[in-house]
Amino acid sequence: MEGLAAIAVLAVLFATGAPIAYCLTRDHGEWVRFVFESLAIGLLAQTALGIVALTTGNIALAAFDASTSAGWRSLAAAEFRVFWIVAAVALLAVAAGLFVPAAHALLGFERPPVGAILLAMAAAAGVAAVASWRRRGPTTGT
Repeated sequence: MEGLAAIAVLAVLFATGAPIAYCLTRDHGEWVRFVFESLAIGLLAQTALGIVALTTGNIALAAFDASTSAGWRSLAAAEFRVFWIVAAVALLAVAAGLFVPAAHALLGFERPPVGAILLAMAAAAGVAAVASWRRRGPTTGT
């Protein structure tokens, strides 16, 4: 079973990195080099997606938890100003790591496609919503 999990991980890393590795300027006849470059690039891209998902999920979970106790409108109140500042700084730091060349090189991320970034953010927000809903329990309508 562990062997299948390892093969699945390698397949995901290869599928993530192969499109980027194929675009590199080099001789496309070296298939072993292409495979290893695809795996390395895929690992860096998946790391970046993991950080995007963790950041988005944490911010979404905090927002969902705050809204369940005080309502969605409370998020616009003055006492949530610090929350929005921290959320903006965290998202800007992640965006800088992905899109600003100096920060991109410093952090060692491989920039995944924008669709993958948006999918990771949506998945993290969805998981945060479900976690928040399960924590407070479904409403009974009474």
